[in-house]
This record gives sequence, C-alpha cells and structure tokens, in this order.
Amino acid sequence: EILSAFGEELFVNVGSENGVQRGYRFAVYPIQDRAEGVDAEVRIAVVEVVDIIGARVSKVTALSGGASIAVGDRLELIGLEEGE
Repeated sequence: EILSAFGEELFVNVGSENGVQRGYRFAVYPIQDRAEGVDAEVRIAVVEVVDIIGARVSKVTALSGGASIAVGDRLELIGLEEGE
C-alpha cells in the first residue's frame, strides 16, 4: 500500500524483504472508504520502483495518475520496466 504521498515523493510498503527491485511496476487502486463514487476495482495510477529504502519500504514514481494517489491506496504488481 501507499505509505506516504507528498507531491512526487511516494513511498510504498514493499521492499527488499519482498524481493522488489528497481523497475517493478504496480497498479494503484483506491482504498474502499476513500471517497463516495470511487470504484475500488478501477486502477487510478501506475507507479514504478526507483529506490529500495529498506526491508519493507521503497520509493516509487508515478508513471500515470500521480495526483490521484493517497495514503492507504493498495498496490498490485503488474510487471517490470520494459527492457529488464
């Protein structure tokens, strides 16, 4: 899930302990109680891991939908950066 979101500074709760590497991409889905009218099954953004901070923390950058991301949003692995 999204741990913190300050502008373009985004951190998630997956890291080296989860086997995550730079270039991993995740779809971002809103949490259930985020807002009325938001479908929790519809992807709101795509993020890519740019730095592994620790066992359970990585820094990511938004490839799309960055302004829609909020703390608590959930992640689903969708692949690696092309060319990896």
